[in-house]
Amino acid sequence: RRKQPGTDDKVLTAWNGMMIAGLAAVGGTLDEPRYLEAAARAANAIEEHMAIPDGATSGGGLYRTYRDGVAKIPGFLEDYAHYVHGLIQLHRYSGNGDDYLDWAERYTAYAIEHFAHENGGYYDTLADQADLFVRTRGTYDGAVPSGNSQMVHNLVDLFELTGNRDYAERAARDLASFATPMRERGGAMMHMLH
Repeated sequence: RRKQPGTDDKVLTAWNGMMIAGLAAVGGTLDEPRYLEAAARAANAIEEHMAIPDGATSGGGLYRTYRDGVAKIPGFLEDYAHYVHGLIQLHRYSGNGDDYLDWAERYTAYAIEHFAHENGGYYDTLADQADLFVRTRGTYDGAVPSGNSQMVHNLVDLFELTGNRDYAERAARDLASFATPMRERGGAMMHMLH
């Protein structure tokens, strides 16, 4: 009879990216169109509701959350990294996913432009976030891979899919920037090591 707690029903870009990647891989591997269709619906919903229009603040980027018809909070690195991974998987497994590859390249370019550290790797947040004292570069791969780790994987995948050497060179630069932490605490960076 107690009042029930609220349900967290917001949509998160990063988590949807991981779900899209999983559904696309399973749908393609098991030849189950319903999973590919669900992944495509999710990607299209993110594009429709969570893509920031050009000309707006952070224009051309992504919002982090969506709830009750309202998208807000400019995306973090992990939102771009995991959503791009989902788009890459949709491209691979859908058979007609050129739009998904275009979107993946566009959001990768946005992430590089807005999150890249001058020595390689990426900050977790945008530069103009007033509520932060320090911009961190997360590397811990726990239950969810870090944005930095996933970005390296995405760059390697984009190089393989497009043949664009810029992606391979950026991935090598990003990996090199994390060489010392990988050597010292590689067990906490398993996705990056992979």
